[in-house]
Amino acid sequence: MEKHPDLGALQPKIKYYREKEKFEYAGAGGGFMDKWGYLFCRGRIFFTLEDDLGQYDDHVETFWAGGGCMFVRADLYHLVGGLDRDLYAHMEEVDLCWRMKNHGFRIGYCGSSTVYHIGGSVISYGSPQKIFYNYRNSLILLYKNLPLARLLWLLPWRLVLDGVSGARAALKGDWKEVGAILRAHGSFYAQWFSLVPKRLHARSLVNRPRMSGIYKGSIIWDYFVKGRKKFSDLPVGKLMQPLD
Repeated sequence: MEKHPDLGALQPKIKYYREKEKFEYAGAGGGFMDKWGYLFCRGRIFFTLEDDLGQYDDHVETFWAGGGCMFVRADLYHLVGGLDRDLYAHMEEVDLCWRMKNHGFRIGYCGSSTVYHIGGSVISYGSPQKIFYNYRNSLILLYKNLPLARLLWLLPWRLVLDGVSGARAALKGDWKEVGAILRAHGSFYAQWFSLVPKRLHARSLVNRPRMSGIYKGSIIWDYFVKGRKKFSDLPVGKLMQPLD
């Protein structure tokens, strides 16, 4: 952080405390976002956790840093408004990193440092509550931080994709997931007007934004249709830039 004054936040390698050879959901080997606003990590894409074989021992620029363990510049943290308490327990660190990036700072990953994260201790993985926050907070994240020209077409498209996801859950008979998705959308719509000041504040911070770390493909299409389960399977191109 001292070597790179334009780094706003930095995360270590985050591994799973209960299975120490594996990466953990919350950050893993660095966080990224695809062109539709879906989040994923090196070492963890949806339900697939990779074993740590030294493949992510590098130092690279990412889109977001995992909130389970992150090093943050205090002055910048307060300048951009800190963590949003309304994004309870899910994606609040992504929102923070996005505001930092919009303000011209980079987010990084330090693969020479390792921590072990218990994971699922606040909200259990796969629970209806987790699904609710996943869908609702994802919409809030996009609404707060996207430039207007992109928001106008991307947010409606995400609502459609959420509907497809809900239909898929209904076909499987998973009515708890369907209910969680419906509640997430209802909560998002109910907060629409109260989110306007937050969006205005977030957009007021925009100053030479650095949008590196956005994957040009669709992580959903790659994972569920093309069967690309690991980060190394993705055509990432110049997604990452080295910090050194």
